[in-house]
Amino acid sequence: MSSSRAAGNRVLARLSSDQRNDLTGASSVRTLELGELLQRFGDQTTTLLFPLSGMVSLTVPMPERANVEVALVGVEGVVGVNRLLGEAPDLQAIAQVQSDAVSTPVASIGSDLKDALRRAVDSYATGLMIELAQTAACNRLHTVEERTARWLLHAADRARTADLNLTHEFLAMM
Repeated sequence: MSSSRAAGNRVLARLSSDQRNDLTGASSVRTLELGELLQRFGDQTTTLLFPLSGMVSLTVPMPERANVEVALVGVEGVVGVNRLLGEAPDLQAIAQVQSDAVSTPVASIGSDLKDALRRAVDSYATGLMIELAQTAACNRLHTVEERTARWLLHAADRARTADLNLTHEFLAMM
């Protein structure tokens, strides 16, 4: 996989070209299928996914209820960010649009590259924390219609298209 293609992800674009080359040597581009479970809630992340297009929902499963989405990840981020920041388990991740992502086994990342990735992910992690807080506030204070409008805007932004292929069932879950 080429380093220039990997730069389509904003976290990877923050790496130097040498660091990106090191990372892409152990990486591959894979297709994320619509509805594919990419990460189970509470499991230790073994593979980092850097979306090159589309969007991934980060969700928390609730007992006797559907999953609750808490954030979206697109080209600005990485699925498995907790593993870069420490050893914490990750949220559940589900592909919401068929798309491509750079797939990198955590075990293949050396300590120097891991440090560079941590620095590259800092601003993304800060933005993700703000998004999580905003989502909690919106879920508490806004109507279903307002939350749906906000979600659709976020989804269109992440997927980089206004043409979202969603079912009523999926939209109700989100």
